[in-house]
Amino acid sequence: MNYKTKNTVRPYYHFFKYLVPFVIFNIKLLFKKTYRVKTKNCFSGKIAVLANGPSLKKIIPLIDVDKNFKDYDFVVLNLFALEPKFKTIKPKHYCLSDPMFYQDYEPRLKDIRRTFEILENEVDWKINLYLSFPSPKEYKKFLKYSRLTNPNIKIVKTNLIDYRGYEKFRNLYYNTGFCMPRVGNVSNLAIYMAILNGYTSIKVYGVDHDFFLSWVINDKNELCAKEMHFYQDGNEVKLKPIVDTIKGAGSVKIATYLSGLSVMFKSHDRLQAFAAYKKAEIINMTKGSMIDSYKRGK
Repeated sequence: MNYKTKNTVRPYYHFFKYLVPFVIFNIKLLFKKTYRVKTKNCFSGKIAVLANGPSLKKIIPLIDVDKNFKDYDFVVLNLFALEPKFKTIKPKHYCLSDPMFYQDYEPRLKDIRRTFEILENEVDWKINLYLSFPSPKEYKKFLKYSRLTNPNIKIVKTNLIDYRGYEKFRNLYYNTGFCMPRVGNVSNLAIYMAILNGYTSIKVYGVDHDFFLSWVINDKNELCAKEMHFYQDGNEVKLKPIVDTIKGAGSVKIATYLSGLSVMFKSHDRLQAFAAYKKAEIINMTKGSMIDSYKRGK
């Protein structure tokens, strides 16, 4: 009798677990303001994702001479425009996803303003600027805040809508450009755009993702870490509270921060599955990277 009960309950369990979220997800696509990424399959060949981890500092001097970068396009992230090599490599793609790019974020305000100045006044080549913000309201804030009018910059709005429902349809929906893996880190956005754009060889640099190694809780119960990016001076690295950039102030709670990291690593797993679906190969070229989703390069 118990055996029969289990068999009759299981179909209902799967019904609610997959069908209901799938229906709700499609309703969101129909009624929520969404943007379809129009650069889908517009490119081919090879691309290098230059993320912001400290290991990228060793890679940047090699870009002009290392055969690993021969015939590669580039996608850069966040404050990369501050790097002198930006105007040398002339990347075809640029990704932004942090709230600090549409509201005052004091620790990086000067750098953010300088980044926008470079994009506005010094980009004399065609570049796609991908934005991943929570809502149309934030996109409008960005346009006003950045003051970008450079005709060489094509702004591509993306959706922070993750797929929900039957697993076998996930990659099919990702391929429409209407939804994407959740962006736990701007590197998720960059890799997704590389796959969607049609690149078949994707090498990823500067995704150290070793945030865990420098955490500490100070006497004020603030979660602190070493903020380390390739564009920072070695003397600039110091332990400081991790600011809640969504609220614009205050230290983020450790439970919230861990949830965000879980999203980021899970998105890397889903990006690897999406790459396989698109017959693309992602190679993680970052030595010591904590990402276990991609093939390791040498």
